[in-house]
Amino acid sequence: MTRYAILRLGLLAAALTFQPSFVFGQNASCSLGGTAYDASNSVVPNAKVVLRNEATNTTRETVSNDSGFFSISAFQPGTYAVAVSAPGFAVWERAHIVFSQGESRNLPNIVLRIKAAAEKVHVSASLDSMTPLDTGETRQTLTSEMLADLPIQGRNVSELIKILPGMAMNSGLSQYAWNSLLTKSNSGPAGQYVANGTQPYGSMTVTSDGANLLDPGNQGTQVANINPSQTAEVTVLTSAYGAEYAKGPVTVQAIGKSGVAAFHGSVYIYATDFNLDSEDAYWKALGFPKSQSIPSYMFPGGEIGGPVLIPGSRFNRKRDKLFFYIAPEGMDQPAGVETVTFLPTAQMLQGNFSPAYLATLGAGFSNAYPGYAAAPAGHGAAADYPGGMIPQSMLDSTSLAYARTFPQASWAQPNATGNNFYDYLSARANRFEFRVRTDYNINEKNRLSVTWNREDEFDQNPIGIWYYPGSALPYPSTMPSHLVSNVLSGNLVHIFGPTLTNETVFAVAQFINPVRLRDPSAVNPVTLGLGG
Repeated sequence: MTRYAILRLGLLAAALTFQPSFVFGQNASCSLGGTAYDASNSVVPNAKVVLRNEATNTTRETVSNDSGFFSISAFQPGTYAVAVSAPGFAVWERAHIVFSQGESRNLPNIVLRIKAAAEKVHVSASLDSMTPLDTGETRQTLTSEMLADLPIQGRNVSELIKILPGMAMNSGLSQYAWNSLLTKSNSGPAGQYVANGTQPYGSMTVTSDGANLLDPGNQGTQVANINPSQTAEVTVLTSAYGAEYAKGPVTVQAIGKSGVAAFHGSVYIYATDFNLDSEDAYWKALGFPKSQSIPSYMFPGGEIGGPVLIPGSRFNRKRDKLFFYIAPEGMDQPAGVETVTFLPTAQMLQGNFSPAYLATLGAGFSNAYPGYAAAPAGHGAAADYPGGMIPQSMLDSTSLAYARTFPQASWAQPNATGNNFYDYLSARANRFEFRVRTDYNINEKNRLSVTWNREDEFDQNPIGIWYYPGSALPYPSTMPSHLVSNVLSGNLVHIFGPTLTNETVFAVAQFINPVRLRDPSAVNPVTLGLGG
């Protein structure tokens, strides 16, 4: 088999590495419990309990049992109002109760008064009066307001886990903190942080609307981005959480925005301008052009959501049945890779490694590459090649063939760093992200939510794929790829009765990265003189 065939098969294997991944959904719904009492501290059975979402006006109902206890489960995060009523008693109400994803809370101090004394009893909600159910769970939640106010370098909201307790950088003494300055798929913080002393790879799970985004191949990157403008909140679970969270031991959960009873939307643009950056004096003194390693980015986008209304129809006239949310965002990311290295000179390719010639390359070269700046001496080379001159017949023909794929040197003489090659290679990674969500209250017993998130990314790969040394030369042909991420998640709730609710969560995450050569002839062994 020829090397050319091996190369093509290697690229095919790389493309097939990332195929659709079917995963079980992660639960993010909430639950509420409480006990109804009367003024004499006796329990009130068969009290009607109504939980209303203040944004969508959708409701859930149940009744208290013989012990006065009630429970409502499997509802989405949001802000709610609770009303408790019973014959002969005034209605007890509490509004503005905020539930983050996955929270189970107990509502204390539900005391029903005699109806003659008061028609309604209003209670102001506060976090102090809402106590979690018995659990050793440890969590931190970043709300939508926090996500909008806290700065990040790019467009991956997972970057914010670095500000949470228990997160330590997995970069040793370099103190480098991962960021999303260049927002890409197959990236992310999961393998870049140690959470509460756990190992960096395989111990942290990243989910979005119940779908597991962790790349099963490396357990350290995301197969899809989590866009901050499309996210309602992010919760990090670090200890003693319930069995419904099947991943871990540390789980980063994001839940997306949704439509509400009122129409809402926005148009935005985030941008950075390379021309406003300062110029590095040392870089300039070495003769390099102004660094463009952080170029100008632009992120235009928008969102719109609300109730689904059909003109001329009474469907959803109360705006509490069917809702939609649509959010597109483009990402203009003209990124680049700066390569600085030393290329073999024409004299070297002819076997001239004499001390006299090497001395002409300057002190910068000898300081940067002391092993190259000395005439061949090891393994008897000093005797075999007197004066550092290697006969042309002794130079490996395969190595010379590969050398013909090298680019031209930037300078005839190495500069102060000892290098004679510099190039700024386009590594543009433009993206388009599109998110759609619909919530349908089919009837009093059935609720359905479906979310679809598609992301398209166009990579250039001028040097290599995924990893390459810092001084690597550009590959003879770029290796463009169209990365596609599709994440589909669904949540179906069926209410059998006051004491039995079933919730089904399903999610599919698909990531495809088909890499190809733009110019296969550039690495054809026959063209390069490597044989058939």
